[in-house]
Amino acid sequence: MKQMETKGYGYFRKTKAYGLVCGITLAGALTLGTTSVSADDVTPLNPATNLTTLQKPPTADQTQLAHQAGQQSGELVSEVSNTEWDNAVTTAQEAGVTVKQSEKVTHDSLSSAQADLEKQTKAVTEATTKQEANTTAINQAVSENKAIDQANRDEKARVDALNTKGEADTKAKNEAGQAQVDAQNKQAQEAADTMNARLKAEYEAKLTEIKQIESENEAIRQRNQQASQATHQANQAAQAAYQEKLAEIERIKAENAAIRDRNAKAQQEAERQNQALQAAYEAKLAEVKQIESENEAIRQRNEQASQATHQTNQAAQAAYQEKLAEIERIKAENAAIRDRNAKAQQEAERQNQALQAAYEAKLAEIKQIEAENEAIRQRNEQAGQAANQTNQAAQAEYQQKLAEIERINAENAAIRDRNAKAKQEAERQNQALQAAYEAKLSAYQQAVQAKKEAENKAIDQVVFGIDAKANGVDNAEYGNSIMTVTTQPDGSFVFKHDMIDGVKTIGHGTLTGKINHHYEANKDGSITAYIDSVTFDKYEYQNVAKNDAVDKNIAFRILSATGQELFVKAHDGDKTFSETLNKTVSLKLTYQLKPHEAVKDIKVFQLHDDWVHDTHGSALVSYTNNNDAVPHIEVPEKPVEPDMVTPKVEPEKPVPEAPQKPTDGVPNLEKEKAVPPTPVKPETAKPVLEPEKPVPETPQKPTDGVPNLEKEKPVPPTPVKPEAVKPVLEPEKPVPEAPQKPTDDVPNLEKEKPVPPTPVKPEAIKPDLKSFTPEIYNPIKPVVKPHVTVPEKVVYEVMVHPVQVKQTPTNVKSVTNSDQVNIDGQLVPKGSTVTWELVNTSLKAGRQDITSYELTDPLPDGFELDVTATRTLSPEWVITTDEAGKVSLKASQTLLAHFNAQRDQDGKSIQNGTVKIGNEVTYKLEGWVVPSNRGYDLTEYKFVDQLQHTHDLYQKDKVFATVDLTLSDGTIISKGTDLAKYTETVYNKETGHYELAFKADFLAQIPRTSEFGADAFVVVKRIKAGDVANEYTLYVNGNPVKSNKVTTHTPEPPQPVTPKAPALPSTGEQGVSVLTVLGAALLSLLGVVGLRKRQQ
Repeated sequence: MKQMETKGYGYFRKTKAYGLVCGITLAGALTLGTTSVSADDVTPLNPATNLTTLQKPPTADQTQLAHQAGQQSGELVSEVSNTEWDNAVTTAQEAGVTVKQSEKVTHDSLSSAQADLEKQTKAVTEATTKQEANTTAINQAVSENKAIDQANRDEKARVDALNTKGEADTKAKNEAGQAQVDAQNKQAQEAADTMNARLKAEYEAKLTEIKQIESENEAIRQRNQQASQATHQANQAAQAAYQEKLAEIERIKAENAAIRDRNAKAQQEAERQNQALQAAYEAKLAEVKQIESENEAIRQRNEQASQATHQTNQAAQAAYQEKLAEIERIKAENAAIRDRNAKAQQEAERQNQALQAAYEAKLAEIKQIEAENEAIRQRNEQAGQAANQTNQAAQAEYQQKLAEIERINAENAAIRDRNAKAKQEAERQNQALQAAYEAKLSAYQQAVQAKKEAENKAIDQVVFGIDAKANGVDNAEYGNSIMTVTTQPDGSFVFKHDMIDGVKTIGHGTLTGKINHHYEANKDGSITAYIDSVTFDKYEYQNVAKNDAVDKNIAFRILSATGQELFVKAHDGDKTFSETLNKTVSLKLTYQLKPHEAVKDIKVFQLHDDWVHDTHGSALVSYTNNNDAVPHIEVPEKPVEPDMVTPKVEPEKPVPEAPQKPTDGVPNLEKEKAVPPTPVKPETAKPVLEPEKPVPETPQKPTDGVPNLEKEKPVPPTPVKPEAVKPVLEPEKPVPEAPQKPTDDVPNLEKEKPVPPTPVKPEAIKPDLKSFTPEIYNPIKPVVKPHVTVPEKVVYEVMVHPVQVKQTPTNVKSVTNSDQVNIDGQLVPKGSTVTWELVNTSLKAGRQDITSYELTDPLPDGFELDVTATRTLSPEWVITTDEAGKVSLKASQTLLAHFNAQRDQDGKSIQNGTVKIGNEVTYKLEGWVVPSNRGYDLTEYKFVDQLQHTHDLYQKDKVFATVDLTLSDGTIISKGTDLAKYTETVYNKETGHYELAFKADFLAQIPRTSEFGADAFVVVKRIKAGDVANEYTLYVNGNPVKSNKVTTHTPEPPQPVTPKAPALPSTGEQGVSVLTVLGAALLSLLGVVGLRKRQQ
């Protein structure tokens, strides 16, 4: 019944300078009864070849264990249920279909299993349709035949009366007609007697004539007999000769038959020889054709080789021509280079001559200038001696001004120092004033903020709730009936009830609407709540089966809280209808709620589903003010910003401008002429000659030969077709013509006289007597309607089988550093600690108890496990290591016991426990925590529980978050929050099928970066004694996780027991998060790898 998730955390400390973290390779072994599986997500060993120092290769044990990681053996399967399949089978059996069940079928995927169930459901539904059609046709035919029998009886009575009258009328008419015919026949008889006497006399005369002729013919016959005897003797001799000739003919025929037999044998021998010759001829001919076929293939290959070689030769020829052209181009360029080099040589010689002439002219100019400058130097020396005396007086005045400037600068430095100290003192005083001001201002602002927060704190912590109080029917005669309600925080509600005719559910009713309300928050934390009105939108009734009840007077009524009728709809339960109400009823209810005060069970309206047994319900509204009372806070007077102290600063004295330093120069000295630099003797200009390009060797001209062609096989000469062997045949002997057979005729016999034909004895003439044909009355036949054909009773048969699906848990691993940053594939420094985490997919329900769960991990070289820290963080795991570095982590028996136990809402196991009749039982349906940072979107999260409705009566449910949820817009839903408004609940009271599913638009707001998990609580009331089993299935994105089965026992009560009041499920946590009645288990695994240098 549980699903199991393992989370492993390990801490590794690096023992080398640097290393590449490439994931953790784990091998997991899970034993469930006789079934075992292992983790199938494997990270291969990586030697980290991008490091300066290559890590050691893995040991043989590590390599072998890494290869085993991710493997599995055996099968782990879970049942797959389908409500439509169950309903289809039940309906088919009720319709008379023979439903047979074969062995279970196991599928590799959920989609395949669901498709199998859908296919079975379709087959069962088709058989049910055929069976119902057959039964309906039989019943209709029998009914029609009964009506036809009655109609036929009525028709026969009418026709019998008509026939009695018709027969009497016909008898009288026939008697009159017979008397008239008798008189006419008497006259006709007398005329016939006269004619008969004449005909008799003529007949006797003809007989006498015939006897005379016969006497004469007897004499003629005697004479002819004597002549025949003489002729017979002559014919006997002719007959003997005739027989002898016939014998000769037969002998010749026998000889010819022997000849034909010998000729046939000779012909067969010739044909045998011809067949042998023909076979040898055809064999040789086939050999020739085979060789010709092979030679044709050789010719085709040679042709292809020739074409390929030709293409190669063409490419080589093109390359050859291209190289020749390149050689010619280079030769042409070299000729142009030689021409340019000759011209450059000529230009260099001309330039050298011009440079030499210019060099000699400059040397002569320099000598002339040097002579003139020598005369100028002599004149300037005389002028300098006179100017020296004047410069000494100007220098003394200059030094005096410099001393005055230095004195003023010293005084200003002292002033600046005094000003700086004054500014520091002013700044100190200002800082003290500012600090005092800011302290007062902070106290003032804090008081203002505290007062504001106190006034505004949690003024909206108000809970508005709608609950339904339903008076269901639990009736053995007419069936159980129930009324349920789902609500939204905005006041919207949906009331649902079912209609039962005593045998089955015939329909479902739904009332939708909204309770309009608002509240005002007051400064002191109290609220004023207003329940304004209630709006009824629509009432719909959906018929699903024929109403077979005698009493069909059904009415759905809406009453005000005081009993005033607001709406009534009478119907018979056989028709689907929808009534749009759009009716708003004013309530105008006002309630003052102090902080932490609540008002509950405010009845807003009543519902009556009236029939033989009425189902009543009412809407109850509650308001809860969770605001705190606002405390009184004193706010001090707002401080005034202080005036800052301005320091007294001395002005500095002005500093005179620095005097211009006098020079010792002699003004108006005559300047010497500039002597041009001695010209550099020009070097002979060498022309820049272009080197000629090397001419490539003349390429070897390619040939067109095709090497290595296959030789054709020699073809044997075509064999000569053999001539047919002709056998030597014997000619047959000629057969004489058959002799003419002699006759026994006697010529010239005497002819007898013809005898007249014997006269025909005249028949007596009968008079033409008239007969009277009496009229026969044809009675009227009644029109009999035929029976309609009654179809043959057919019993359809369908084969079904339970379906289960294989499951394979996989491990997902991640590696993080001490800052919880994923470092998979990153370098880590020596001495650092890293954490590994292992999470495996859920183990689906319907499995055996878990008897063993073990993980093994060959640590990579350079890491070492801190066993002590790991055992401290994972007390429920037994951790061992070996010298090869392999780590084994095995779940303890205490942890396994949690996986296989079933717990109720309060954390106390109720497996095999006792529940009294009337007590409420809370089934906790524990969900799976979908991890964060996953690679898929969450599209489905649904609990499906098949309640044993004959013993457990559904009361209510709740659903809470088991982790903090972060929506895509940043909204945070804290762990333990009621998530009912994000779900939809469907409960079928007839079958006990319960579903709670999160809405798709809400799941779409859960990003992949956020965890998601929820637990549901289903409250039922035990209504019957006996053993009660319960299990559920969690669907996450279509993947079923079926829980194990929990069984409780309810004894027969010695006396009536008053049921306990319903209680909301506790959301507190106790101990490890484990499935109570239905749910998933969580395995936590922590490990630490610390810094220990291995002994090399």
